[in-house]
Amino acid sequence: FDEPEIYSSATSFYRSPSSKMMLKERCTIVMMFLLSFFFVYLFVAASDCAASSFSSQGQRQPRQVSPLSSPVLGDDWSMPSWVRQPFEYSGFFSESASPAYHVNTSVIDVTWRQLNPSAGVYSDTNTGAAQGMTFPSLRTYLQGNGPFWMRVWISGVDWAPTYITSLCGVSSIGQDDDGQDHLPIWNECLWAEAMKMYEWVFITYNN
Repeated sequence: FDEPEIYSSATSFYRSPSSKMMLKERCTIVMMFLLSFFFVYLFVAASDCAASSFSSQGQRQPRQVSPLSSPVLGDDWSMPSWVRQPFEYSGFFSESASPAYHVNTSVIDVTWRQLNPSAGVYSDTNTGAAQGMTFPSLRTYLQGNGPFWMRVWISGVDWAPTYITSLCGVSSIGQDDDGQDHLPIWNECLWAEAMKMYEWVFITYNN
């Protein structure tokens, strides 16, 4: 009856060395992995040091940009001589020309209502207003000299002709940040009338 116990003890006895061997193998694998990581780290560090040493000798260093010898306060809109010059009719623009700041183009500001006071009627003598600004007539604008850009204010309830709301059955869709009510310019009737005004300004009147 003792044999099963002896056999059992013997079995346990012979398993133990096997378990220890497996543990040693695992420890060896882990150590090899750590050593590999360490050598990779040393290689990268050595490469960085070599690169620093290489750069310190004045080779392959990035080009240094010399600072301005006499800094000038203010905004500098000039361009280097090697930059292609702007095309004609391009550049900065504003409500009024400011040649000192290279803004050579002034604005012609008009409203839709100013140009098109009633259905089928157009005018170059009416004045207008928008966003707290007052606009002279189109004819007065065009008496000036020099290049200009043109802005037609159309979407505001106070900028569009009064007949538009009844003709197209539209009303304000909301206000902007300045409290201005706006009409839906995507309305087909409204946009068709606006296109008639644009046609008069840029084609009929321009001829």
